[in-house]
Formats: sequence, structure tokens, C-alpha cells
Amino acid sequence: MKFGRFHGLILMLLGFILLMGQAFLYFHGQGRVPSTTYGQSSPSRSENSGIPPIFGIMGGLVFGAGVVILLVSPNKSLKQELNAPDKK
Repeated sequence: MKFGRFHGLILMLLGFILLMGQAFLYFHGQGRVPSTTYGQSSPSRSENSGIPPIFGIMGGLVFGAGVVILLVSPNKSLKQELNAPDKK
């Protein structure tokens, strides 16, 4: 079963989209934090901890799989250079 360079690039693109979706959810998913009044402690960054990291985990795995497939896929031009007779 050969995937090839095209499928490796598509998997990398999908992984990148999932990673960017996770980043978007992390930074913008909870909305704006209301300002604190005098005497209250400032809100911590842990308020975003309720967002499940499944998009980021899956994005990293899919991106990594795309890189591996891209690196393992046969490079036809390299094979042609190795099999071509030397012209001297």
C-alpha cells in the first residue's frame, strides 16, 4: 500500500489545521475575561484548562504521520538518477 508524497502532504495539512483549531480554541474559546474590581485577585490562565486537548493531540499525530509518509515515500527522481547509466 503506497501512499506517496501527495497523501503525506495532505496529512500534514490536515494536522496543521487541527493544531491551529486547537490554538484558536485555547486562546479564544472562553471569551473575554471580565475585569476584576479592586481587592479581587486577577484571573489566572487556568480558566482555559476546561478545553479538551483532543484536537491538538490528533493534529500532532496526523502531522507526524504525514511527515513520516513524506520521508518514507519513494522519490522517483532519485531512483531514476541511480539507475541511469553514466554519460561520459
